[in-house]
Amino acid sequence: MTDRFHATLFACLVSVLVAAPRLGATALQVTYSEDVAQGADGEQGNGKWSTVFSAVNTATGNNSCTANFTGSDGKSAVLGTNMGKNSTVPFSMTQGGGVQIQTDGAGGTGGAVITFWSQFICSGPFIVGATYTFSVGGQPSTSVGVPSQIPYGGFVAPANFFTGIALVNISDTDDLTVTVSLNTLAGALEGSSAMTVPPLNQAVFNLNQVTSDPNFQGSVTATGSLPMLGLAIGAVNIPGNVTNPAGSFVVWQAPTIYFDVFSPSYSGTATVTLIPSTTFSESITLTNIVPTGTGTYTATLSVTTAGGVSTSGTVLLNEPQTGTLQMTFPNTIGPWDAGAFGSLVMQPDGSFTGNLDNPAPGNQSMSTITLTPSH
Repeated sequence: MTDRFHATLFACLVSVLVAAPRLGATALQVTYSEDVAQGADGEQGNGKWSTVFSAVNTATGNNSCTANFTGSDGKSAVLGTNMGKNSTVPFSMTQGGGVQIQTDGAGGTGGAVITFWSQFICSGPFIVGATYTFSVGGQPSTSVGVPSQIPYGGFVAPANFFTGIALVNISDTDDLTVTVSLNTLAGALEGSSAMTVPPLNQAVFNLNQVTSDPNFQGSVTATGSLPMLGLAIGAVNIPGNVTNPAGSFVVWQAPTIYFDVFSPSYSGTATVTLIPSTTFSESITLTNIVPTGTGTYTATLSVTTAGGVSTSGTVLLNEPQTGTLQMTFPNTIGPWDAGAFGSLVMQPDGSFTGNLDNPAPGNQSMSTITLTPSH
């Protein structure tokens, strides 16, 4: 098995990703939507690729669904499956039930490998996962399964020379610009590359396109100009030996933190209403926003009262969906803000607005907050 084959092999081993309803899916009344960043189907060398999608109905009733397949060029991808050959596969799931959709490995013209991404749309809540398998003589040789995630502006994962990356632009109107950066285990910049992914297109590549060092070990960070789908598949090359002259790869889904890209700092005001009717203003700054997990962050929050009293502390932020930040003021913020909680929503101009409520007895208040990003 050659390194060139290995590189192509790992370009096919990528992820399952979940997305919320979005523009471009208006042909149906979208209630729930999940995306798969890449699938592979077709012949390669002495074997063939196939992809199995497994969906489970978590709704309280029956679920009507559609799977839509899109090629890496943004055009519909016609695939043979156990449910027929088409670029769109309708299916239904009974309450508590599920379904499996498996591509047949026939690929495109002459059996050529088709790479594609998929959108699953259902009338009710559901979950979906995928397994990508390369089989030789009908026997699985390499396989990887991955969970789902919502689209974010970036991600970071451990990486090596063979790590595979999948990126999908979910916008149907705007180009996605992605910067991919590699850092060594010591934190030094190993290399960086920028790319443009057209609307609804997909980019799949190995990190040997970003670094020429076959011994590279470290991390990969991808940041996009728009919310995107993306995943890293870890890989280790196993050299050939007497019993396995061709050699092989060990693959796995790399542990990944997904995050959105925020301004270095935000500043603004809070209009605080003490129950029942006293109203006053405070100045607020939010700085040092650092991802601690997928969709979770820490930040430094500072509040200055109209009388010039300043307090600050570390605030925890949770992002249940792109552009919405849930926060609880730390106890070091005072005197009437400590324990206040609520949500801030990003506006088209990049600012955040929202309301925070403090129900504590003797300290009941409601704050209306506006935060503007620094430039």
